[in-house]
Amino acid sequence: MRRTAPQIRRPAFTLLELVLVMLVITIAIAVVAPTLRGWSRGSHLRDTAEQFVTLTRLARTQAASSAQLHRVTVDPGKHRCVLSVQDGQQFNEISAAMDGVIEIPDGITIQMTDLQNAPREFVEFYPNGRTDTARFRVSMDDGSEIIVECAAPTESFRITKSGGPR
Repeated sequence: MRRTAPQIRRPAFTLLELVLVMLVITIAIAVVAPTLRGWSRGSHLRDTAEQFVTLTRLARTQAASSAQLHRVTVDPGKHRCVLSVQDGQQFNEISAAMDGVIEIPDGITIQMTDLQNAPREFVEFYPNGRTDTARFRVSMDDGSEIIVECAAPTESFRITKSGGPR
């Protein structure tokens, strides 16, 4: 007598189950996609604000370590922020290779004011560790913005407020 091995049924998905899962995934993507539309632009805004904070920390550190006055200037015409060091009566830019320049992405603007909202052209960092107080509004065309400020001469710049479109 010849024996045949019993056939083992392996669990598997039917075509109908696979189609239903694909349908649910498609609906979920269709619901979520519109909210992700501006996500990468928002990350550019946050990255620019964080790069600016990093530039101010570099300026403060360099001023204290070299015992020279340093200055951060926003240049809206060239879409960049520049770190400069005082050399006699003039200020010389620190090269981009030393992280002394931030390129501002298209669609993002940086406005510099004092704490009373009067326009400023630059912020100075002194060898004794003190800093000019100032406020920077990093904003996008859609109205979203991030505020970076130094509220006291002995403090560092930091992100204080982040807001969506108005």
